[in-house]
Amino acid sequence: MKRLCVIAIALFSLAFVASCDDPAPAQISQFSPLSSPLVNDTAQPPEPRLSDASLGGVKGRLIYSETSQPIGGLTLYLGEQLALEPGPQYAITVQQNSSPNTVVDENGYFAFVDIKPGTYALVLWNPFKSLVVVDPNDSGKELQIVITSGQIVDLGSVISGVP
Repeated sequence: MKRLCVIAIALFSLAFVASCDDPAPAQISQFSPLSSPLVNDTAQPPEPRLSDASLGGVKGRLIYSETSQPIGGLTLYLGEQLALEPGPQYAITVQQNSSPNTVVDENGYFAFVDIKPGTYALVLWNPFKSLVVVDPNDSGKELQIVITSGQIVDLGSVISGVP
């Protein structure tokens, strides 16, 4: 009788294990830690909205010129362009504590909203060095952004030599 119980338990265990067997082969993940499936390169952030019609904004995507890949994690400032009298010269001013700033998301997208109308330049900032983004059509000049009331300027892809 004891032997019959052992055989019954063995058969039951074998049947249970056999029913758990998955005939489909195991799937191997195609993702590496360096290319996370959570970062969707084509995913766009929500459309920025103005809370005040007398203010404006700007949006775009920062792309590294050497790899054509988005640059994320950098801090961007809008530097205000101030005219110098007399003549056509101007200065670009950035105040770390008060100038409009944002952090570029992991897909390279950025947006500034509720900015007072005026002429600005995009400034890449880090604690060691600040660089003005150059105009792709005139490498001798900075990219000028004119903010107007009630409008969000779409810069599209902004190419930068800074990774």
